[in-house]
Formats: sequence, C-alpha cells, structure tokens
Amino acid sequence: MKRIMFCFSAGIFLIGVFFYLQTDSKLKTYVMRLLNEDTLYLKNGNILRGWIWDEKDGVVVGETAQNEIFLFNKNEYLEIERDKPLHYLRELI
Repeated sequence: MKRIMFCFSAGIFLIGVFFYLQTDSKLKTYVMRLLNEDTLYLKNGNILRGWIWDEKDGVVVGETAQNEIFLFNKNEYLEIERDKPLHYLRELI
C-alpha cells in the first residue's frame, strides 16, 4: 500500500513539475491555483472554494473558481481552510 501511495505521489509531483516548466503561463497559473485552493465556511452554511487575496481588519477578499470576487466580514464566516488540496497530498506522503 505504501508503494502505491508513493508512486501516486511521485506521479503527481512529476506532472506538477512538467506543467510548471511549460512556457504557457495560463496553464501554470491554472495548476498552481488548483493546488492552492482555499475554503471559506460561511455562517449561513454555504462553502466557498477559491483563493483568498487579502485578510485584514476582519475582512476577507478573494475570488472563486468562477472568477467571482467575494468580500466577507469576520462576523459572516466561521473559518478559513488554507491550501486544502495540498493538505490532503501531504497526508498521503
């Protein structure tokens, strides 16, 4: 089982390196965004997945995968989970 996990992780790593070394910056941006996705849990039960740009003075500003900009005050969300896909990948390794 460990061998399978290692091969899977190594494969993901090599694919990541391959895409990163490509000259197409759109592809590089897409892969990096996919791996660095943040999750915002709102108090109303909704879950937003995207990228947090700024978090200060109790206000969170970011963008969803659908290119929608969001802004929430501290009293509107419960928690922020950073880099969720990378967290799962680190657990596999």
